[in-house]
Amino acid sequence: MISTPPNTGSRRTAAAPYASLRGCSATPLANQARFARSCAIIEKESRQSAAATAPEGVLREAKPLGDLESSKTTMSQLPQSQRPIELSEKLRELGRVWSRSEYRPRVPQATKAHWDVLLDEWAASDLPLVIRKGGGIRGSVVKHTSGRLIVIADNSPAQWCFNRTFGGQLYSVVDIRILLEKDTIPFTFAIKTAEKRLMTYRCTLSTDDNVNKRGWKLCHIKDVGLNTKMAIETLSLESLVKHFKLLMAPSNHFIIPLDWGGLGEVPEVIEEIAAFEQKDGW
Repeated sequence: MISTPPNTGSRRTAAAPYASLRGCSATPLANQARFARSCAIIEKESRQSAAATAPEGVLREAKPLGDLESSKTTMSQLPQSQRPIELSEKLRELGRVWSRSEYRPRVPQATKAHWDVLLDEWAASDLPLVIRKGGGIRGSVVKHTSGRLIVIADNSPAQWCFNRTFGGQLYSVVDIRILLEKDTIPFTFAIKTAEKRLMTYRCTLSTDDNVNKRGWKLCHIKDVGLNTKMAIETLSLESLVKHFKLLMAPSNHFIIPLDWGGLGEVPEVIEEIAAFEQKDGW
């Protein structure tokens, strides 16, 4: 049996807050009035507190509570983002300085040209294409609608290519075929146990070929993103070949200190690197 609390008259007790909550559902009209008065008091106190603590010129006057739909038309909207020209020029200056810096490791032009030809021959052969795809199982092989095999990878093979070319390594298509048969080209940074059985190639990026281990970030001059959610095997073979070459070609690579890695994604920096590489015959 539920006991009835004793009548305490008008004197407040510890049970008063609970009693007022019980009353909310019992007298809805009275509650609405009390709620409106409470909101008005809270709003007034909040505005007074904000006005007292906000720096001069910072506080935007609060709008009174009211119909939400009607207030949408009067809410302040964020402006469209803009890149100040003066800051853009500073970023270009950073790109120019880094492109010419003696501290920037570069691959000789003749070596890059050799690898461009190698990748053309690789693409024209029956060897699998290498495609970087987020969310796929690295090292696994899918079959394109054309019948061409495709290896799913992260950025590991790109790092492998850059490091090998920087060391002056010149491969042929025959060499690449042998390396694939021996599973010595890395297509992933690490292997997940659950995915191991689904991988055709299980070679991981070694410490020697990992540019991050030496404090560098490998960047691409031309974007290598597929920018689609479509299944790889349904994309045009032409677009996949283009992606493969941009991903792997040292002529599309540059590195930047890992601590400054974000600069490698800045358009102004990339444009300055590209302009320098195009006109420099080193």
